[in-house]
Amino acid sequence: MDHAEIMAVLKSYYAGLLESNRAKIDKNGPLPKENVERLKNSLQEWEEAIKGDADDLTELLGLEYEDPNYDPLKEDLQNVMKHSGLSFAPDSEEYKMLKAGNKHVRRAYIKDLLSYNSSVTDFSLLNAVQSGKAQIVNLKPGQKLGNVIKAYLNEIKSNLTDRSHNEQRDCLSYLTDWLGEDFSISKVDDAKAQEVKEFLRNTPKGRNKSKLTGKLSIAEQIAVAKEHELPMLSSVSVNKYLAYFESLFDWARRNKYVSENPFADIRVKASKKKERRRDKFTKEEVVQIINGLDNEKLIRNKSNYWGALIAVYTGARRNEIASLLPDDVKQDEVTGIWYFDITDDEEGKSLKTQAAKRIVPVHSQLINSGFLDFVKQSRAMRSKIKHEDGQEPRLLYDLTYTGHQKWGRNLGQWFNNTYLKALGLKSEKKTLHSLRHSFITYLSAAGVDNASIKSLVGHEPDTVTTATYTHYGVDHLKVFKEAIEKLPY
Repeated sequence: MDHAEIMAVLKSYYAGLLESNRAKIDKNGPLPKENVERLKNSLQEWEEAIKGDADDLTELLGLEYEDPNYDPLKEDLQNVMKHSGLSFAPDSEEYKMLKAGNKHVRRAYIKDLLSYNSSVTDFSLLNAVQSGKAQIVNLKPGQKLGNVIKAYLNEIKSNLTDRSHNEQRDCLSYLTDWLGEDFSISKVDDAKAQEVKEFLRNTPKGRNKSKLTGKLSIAEQIAVAKEHELPMLSSVSVNKYLAYFESLFDWARRNKYVSENPFADIRVKASKKKERRRDKFTKEEVVQIINGLDNEKLIRNKSNYWGALIAVYTGARRNEIASLLPDDVKQDEVTGIWYFDITDDEEGKSLKTQAAKRIVPVHSQLINSGFLDFVKQSRAMRSKIKHEDGQEPRLLYDLTYTGHQKWGRNLGQWFNNTYLKALGLKSEKKTLHSLRHSFITYLSAAGVDNASIKSLVGHEPDTVTTATYTHYGVDHLKVFKEAIEKLPY
């Protein structure tokens, strides 16, 4: 999961907690004075933690425990994960992002709770009348589901990356595909939410992309999936959909389209079976991959050869490599160091996160293999190759563009299905992306600091402090160059 998804998980949990406590206040009246004081003290502690770039107050104060593995946030984060049906290992990137984001969302929750508690002690009759009028004016029963979704997506767009926004849009389209664009949002009650959840659990993966199910209705897709025993959405995917539905209806409630959120706290139990994760290649396997590139029978074109080598020595993602332009290979005038400038500035490029914008030095093994000569050749090919869609040829000029998988499709299919098979390395858990895992693993083993590794591969930083590393520029090329030269192959 990426940073935007982790933040959605945190916001969903704390929004539910806030709603629950607001309901108690509505029923029982304002919080006792001692509870308010505790909340105010807690708010101050979280603000101090944020200001000090710490994940919690104990870290800020430098406190140590007898057990070095003790995590004071463990219980809190387990509750967050349980709410969304997730389970992350403490050493995983997702857990680290969850821990880093928790303090910000928890602070917002406490501030909102204190604010709401304060509002119920406002006994002004004028304010009550104005509030009542506002509710009457803003109540919007019978609104079409499709229109509400469009309004919601339009409002949150500025706070999301294009990738996250498109993902939410695609997930929310499940509701309109099942219920219809014109379905009244006020008719989505608890029973309807449970119905949607059950159909989600039986929905096939890639339902709109498969040749078997692509042009069918959801009901027909589910029937075909059962008949052909197609793989269904995982529990993690189902809960991701449900979390997005919950966020939509929470927004709809705040904007007076509905009075209740029927998707609040609805999740499916996470499967005990671990989700498939890609494994890294061993050092020996990476060397085998490098040496195999000299076998002309296995290499279809120059894009295969250089695409694989770039993946080995940069740790870049498939589409990042495939989207590179010849001019993205640059030389620093001061140090003379060659580097890849990985951005999404040109048409046809798409990076996973803002942190993915970065510079990565060209490894000496690439240069020794004649990479700079290939770059010159690639520049010369720009005027000779014309794509039907008008897009400029890439650095790996043999590649073609596809709408869904962009420039990386052919490179990935060749490496995963042809090359690894020929080398005897084909595995469900080992793909071109596994070279990225290997890059990270062996740089870490060589003693390269975590912040530098994250900057080189375009990972989101863990904390506000390490966020500064995502702004490294050419002044840090020498440090990065020394780091990647520590790769053991």
